[in-house]
Amino acid sequence: MNNDLKALIVKRGVLKGATRFKNFLDSVEEESISSTRIEDRLKRFETSLDRFCDILYQILLIENNDTHATEYESFENSYLDLVDNAKILIKKVTPTASVSHMQNSQNQPSKINFPQIKLTDFNGKHEN
Repeated sequence: MNNDLKALIVKRGVLKGATRFKNFLDSVEEESISSTRIEDRLKRFETSLDRFCDILYQILLIENNDTHATEYESFENSYLDLVDNAKILIKKVTPTASVSHMQNSQNQPSKINFPQIKLTDFNGKHEN
């Protein structure tokens, strides 16, 4: 096997670090993590698909076989599943205002006092 091909396959293996991201998502306790931390990890993970594709393209230029295409399909499927899971988790941990709190704030009378404006009485006649 060509040395360049070996090096590219090793790089591809490192990028397939989807396992680390999956382990992170699996170990997250929803009560004790912020959505920002998950979003940061997701941003870093999202760049891995582009890099994986670049390396796979270089591998296919050297050695074109179905094994590498299967690797891509497998990685892409797990990648998309992990991105979906991360986005669902972000929605779960993102704080939202409760409905009862929102209803109470809408029923509160305004405490702003504007000055009273005296309007002239309209007698029904149109004058310039």
